[in-house]
Amino acid sequence: MVFLSRRLFFAVLGGFILTVVAGTLYFLMRLREEVIASQMQMAELHARSLEDQLTQSLHVVDLSLSRVPGEQIDVSAALRLAPYIRSLSVLDRHGRILSSSNPENSGIIVPTEDFFPEQGDDILRIGSSRNGRDWNDRVGDGRRFIPAVREANGRLQMASLNPDYFINEFVHRVDDKTGVVQLLRYDGVLLISTDEKMLPDGKQVWRERLLAREFDTIDNARLGQRDYILSYRASRTYPLVLVVCLDRSVILAGWRSEALIYSIVVFAVLLGIAGLSVFYYDRMAEAAEERKKAERQLRLSASVYEASQDAFLITDEKAAIISVNRAFTRITGYTEDEVLGKNPKVLASGVHSSEFYAAMWKDILEKGYWQGEIVNRRKDGSTYPEWLSITTVRDHERITHFIANFADITVRKAAEEKIRYLAYYDTLTDLPNRRLLYDRLSQALSTAQRHSSYGALLFIDLDHFKNLNDTRGHDTGDSLLQQVALRLSTTIRVGDTVARIGGDEFVVLLEFLGENESLAARRAEKIAGKIRLAIGAPYLLDDREYHCTPSIGIALFTPQQTAAETLLKRADVAMYQAKSAGRNTVRFFDPEMQSLIERRVTLENELRDALHYKQFILHYQPQVDRNGRSVGVEALVRWQHPDGRIIPPSEFIELAEETGLIVSLGSWVLETVVARLSEWANDPERSHLSIAVNVSARQFRQPDFVEIVSRLVEAAGIDASLLRLELTESLLLENMEEAIATMTALKKQGVSFSLDDFGTGYSSLAYLKVLPLDELKVDQSFVRDMLFDEKNAAIARAIVNLGQNLGVTVIAEGVETDAQWQFLIENGCHSFQGYLFGHPSEM
Repeated sequence: MVFLSRRLFFAVLGGFILTVVAGTLYFLMRLREEVIASQMQMAELHARSLEDQLTQSLHVVDLSLSRVPGEQIDVSAALRLAPYIRSLSVLDRHGRILSSSNPENSGIIVPTEDFFPEQGDDILRIGSSRNGRDWNDRVGDGRRFIPAVREANGRLQMASLNPDYFINEFVHRVDDKTGVVQLLRYDGVLLISTDEKMLPDGKQVWRERLLAREFDTIDNARLGQRDYILSYRASRTYPLVLVVCLDRSVILAGWRSEALIYSIVVFAVLLGIAGLSVFYYDRMAEAAEERKKAERQLRLSASVYEASQDAFLITDEKAAIISVNRAFTRITGYTEDEVLGKNPKVLASGVHSSEFYAAMWKDILEKGYWQGEIVNRRKDGSTYPEWLSITTVRDHERITHFIANFADITVRKAAEEKIRYLAYYDTLTDLPNRRLLYDRLSQALSTAQRHSSYGALLFIDLDHFKNLNDTRGHDTGDSLLQQVALRLSTTIRVGDTVARIGGDEFVVLLEFLGENESLAARRAEKIAGKIRLAIGAPYLLDDREYHCTPSIGIALFTPQQTAAETLLKRADVAMYQAKSAGRNTVRFFDPEMQSLIERRVTLENELRDALHYKQFILHYQPQVDRNGRSVGVEALVRWQHPDGRIIPPSEFIELAEETGLIVSLGSWVLETVVARLSEWANDPERSHLSIAVNVSARQFRQPDFVEIVSRLVEAAGIDASLLRLELTESLLLENMEEAIATMTALKKQGVSFSLDDFGTGYSSLAYLKVLPLDELKVDQSFVRDMLFDEKNAAIARAIVNLGQNLGVTVIAEGVETDAQWQFLIENGCHSFQGYLFGHPSEM
């Protein structure tokens, strides 16, 4: 039996060693990957920085060439801006140099077919690298220059560039021991290299790369006989590619040294562990054998001892158990055979400190007796409280035995704990409730004052928790609260307190954050960041993944006394500041925020009064076709405040959404628009005009929304096709099936739909083909800069083309200039809206 146990011991030891070796190898490989990833980022950074610098330098060259006169070229002004220009020249159509800042260049014929691209008006074309300082230098003496030419106003203007200037810049960023920097043309021709021995990839390779991506980083590129991390970036302005190559062997040299040292250390530690393990195993085996021999000689029993309802335990002078009764087995779950020869520590729960046991044994050895309450552990791992008495048995002055008897007081303690639990803990999450929080907060404030230490109170509110309760039920909401409570409990420090004070509101109490306010704030913010990440991880609710984010407010408390209630209010105010900042963020208490909250409450009350006293009005902004004829208007709500101000929707719509007042406001807008359409039906000049109305998410998701709209249209007797409801992408994507059902029902009544601000949200082409849309609306953010930003122009064109292919009209908003209008007309846009055609008015 001892032999088999020894085999098992060595098997476990061998498994441990293999696990450590495997873990070490895994760690070293991960470290290697991190080194490579870091250097890839560095290569990409160098490529981006050098490409930007190169583009700026060539822009100066381009500008200098554009200012070159026909004769008597003075290069001094250009050299002050661009010291890398050696000469400026003017050529005729056949490439002959007519005039040059270097007179010796005059008359030389330049092979213009060598430039790339081969032709182009007002475009800087780059020639291949040539020997010599300039065209007149036939010897070269190891020096080179790069010609660049542009054609404008019927003549060729050329600059000779000094590649040494750029090489010095490249080497300054990437030294020749670490890697190589190359400058290539789009067609793969090498212009500059910090290592002339290393040739670039073939021209076809570069053409394929540039066709695939303008910039990229490759973790392992084979160039010549060495492996490199290669990052390239093509200039969008000039036909050049900047390539940064970092030598992998150099990069990984440090890792190899570190890996060797780490492996030697791990090997030495494992060798020491193995030796000590074998030594202590042999010692423990000998001790166990000796205890078994002693146990066979000690068998004490008595009828009273066995019949007692209290547990009895007898040990020898070394505290090895030699006898227990049946009550001991009933209470602890251990049979006598399972504990014979063992120390009563087998029952230890780990609840009590070493100081507690030291004091107990001090009384036992000095007084011969100890009695008190203690928590021990049963065989099944559960803990229980017991009332324990320990007495010594002496032979003359020598202790020969220890006798312990104890009773399980679990039932009594459970009753006491139940009463305490109901008073101080939240029954859903098992976290401290508001009452216990105030108790601990009061103690923390006193401790902070006594120790001159700062602390913090974190007020945590779950974003959009009400939506979860409303859509998936309170049971699902309770499940989320329980999981959040668990994550909070495992995220905070030992000694800190997390409490649930109601609904989806949690509070974390942090103590001993430091003796100065700045340090305490940093530590509190760091812990709040960990909490935000922990809560933000996905949840599994009813076999469905759910994402939740928190808004966290922080109020620091100082060594100076602060009332607990005041501190909690400050944290609450800071939490609302986090909400206002867009949610899923952390904010510290700001005294100005208190007045802001008060203003928000005032605004909410005024908003309710505005609905009650009908202080809202509608302004209408024209929508025109490509001929400038009015085809409709968009209804825009305004608040006519009693103080005479006209308040735009940007100042009150968000609050209306948060408070639910948006539903009542949206209903009023719909009623007013339908009434206006009914009025215009009798006006020949306006009867053809449609009115677009923005519909909020809350209003659209009303169960009776279809019925409300249908009833209004039917009661007014209007042409339903003139009512156009504008919806946002985010509204439609929240519940696609429900949105399609609502839209389809209203489409049957004749109501049309427009997708507002298309392209600014999480656009997906998949939903466009299933939604019954009539119109796409190009957001003004694309229209505003499309004449100056090619990306915005491309997006605007793409939306128009998409609308044409889907068979829906496209309207562009924010059109303010004739140039914008003409651009959109040329690209097939149907309708337009913006200040160019009219500002919103009451009409």
